[in-house]
Amino acid sequence: MGRGYTGWRQCEVARLTRPGLNLLISPFTIGEFDIGVAPNGAVLIAYQAALPDGHANAKKIHVRRLDGERWTAPELIGGEGTGLHGDIRVFGNDHATLVTWVTDGEDYPLGGGFLAKSCRRLAVTDGKTWTPSRWMARRQSLRGKGVPESAPDVQASIDSSGKVHMVWSFAYCMVFDLAEDMKGR
Repeated sequence: MGRGYTGWRQCEVARLTRPGLNLLISPFTIGEFDIGVAPNGAVLIAYQAALPDGHANAKKIHVRRLDGERWTAPELIGGEGTGLHGDIRVFGNDHATLVTWVTDGEDYPLGGGFLAKSCRRLAVTDGKTWTPSRWMARRQSLRGKGVPESAPDVQASIDSSGKVHMVWSFAYCMVFDLAEDMKGR
């Protein structure tokens, strides 16, 4: 567990100082986290917990929200594939928040066999529940509905209507509309 860390810092923004906020949450893998805002305005952190391989939650993204001076218990999302690669990103607006990450070794059916590869996944919350995890995008192929994209390094933006746009490795996709009703997803 030497690859994780926890800690706290005092934050200063434009001469406004806030007392240090204790971040003694479960250790997370260095560099495998992102911070965002939940639909209710609460700060949230999505991270890869520093757990031993084989632990029941090692392949899942942990999401905690700041509730006053404390972090909530983790909400767990994902868990597909043989492992969690990381590359976590958080995007949101006042309607919904999207978390995206890369898994290792997902089996994708390909004709008579399987292709095991890394895939970028996403899940969205309206502040109450999470959508099931799904592939971010699929590359066109001659078989099935297309091969899932791995896209380890993405850049993204949310337009004024709530659509999340991503660009990676010379590809572009509108991956989710945060203004959509999440029921039935």
